[in-house]
Amino acid sequence: MLVELGHYALILALLLAAAQAFFGLAGPALARERWLSAVPSAAAGQFVFLLLATGILVHAFIENDFSVKYVAENSNSALPLFYRITALWGAHEGSLLLWAVVLGAWTAAVVARLRTHLEANQNKRKPKT
Repeated sequence: MLVELGHYALILALLLAAAQAFFGLAGPALARERWLSAVPSAAAGQFVFLLLATGILVHAFIENDFSVKYVAENSNSALPLFYRITALWGAHEGSLLLWAVVLGAWTAAVVARLRTHLEANQNKRKPKT
């Protein structure tokens, strides 16, 4: 059951990435500020779901859940805990997932920084009454 949750988390992260790309490009092109305001939430949600999926896969490695094909191909029950955890990026799929998490974290950090920067600039522009 937990593995299926990780699968659904990856699907939701993909959908949020598509929404982030669409609203981030179409919002400014069509001058729709509300569309553009959806991008920070999509970036944060994408990172959360990617992190959830990665955590569930690490849990599968720690628990030796060999019903997961990726765990069965890249781990065994004799491996120490450290090597079971690092087996996450032992093959192509895990490395790609790890890079997606790193890029999702970077995107969320940039969006958060940009949001605070934009809010600070908007507060400077408001006339004081």
